[in-house]
Amino acid sequence: MQDSAEIGMQDHGSFNSSRPQGQALAFSSAVDSWLVLLYAAGIGLAAYGCWSSWNETLLASVLLAGTVLLLVGLIPLMLWPCAYIFTQDALIVRSGLIHRRVAYSSIRKFERSHNPASAPALSLNRIALRVGYDDILVSPRDMDAFVRELEQRTAMKLTAAPGSRFA
Repeated sequence: MQDSAEIGMQDHGSFNSSRPQGQALAFSSAVDSWLVLLYAAGIGLAAYGCWSSWNETLLASVLLAGTVLLLVGLIPLMLWPCAYIFTQDALIVRSGLIHRRVAYSSIRKFERSHNPASAPALSLNRIALRVGYDDILVSPRDMDAFVRELEQRTAMKLTAAPGSRFA
């Protein structure tokens, strides 16, 4: 994660238990290849529609051009970078311009999930964090190190979801 060095964080790639106390630890999101292909296909279809209807009607061309600009510009702005940052007292969930601070004390449980709901997670291999009555879905690239860190910071263990094949 490029921002890590700028704000004094240790990236998950160099995870170790001997890092200085209070230093933040960042985990990048995993990215499913099918999601990248779906995004690229959406851009391709919208661009083709815009190109093929350019001489048909001005309104159709403008709408399709707007769709292409939306897909190319706004969606990445909302999703990238997607990262999860452990600080001294909270987990920061970052998805583009959105930052959500989750105090460790507010996490009631966490479990593996494949819930396809919209979330700051770019993969379906996820962890569901139960915070109050809400679930926050995250998909760290290094799932095992993330779970170890979360277990250490919350003094809880990963639980299996009902009917889950994950332990």
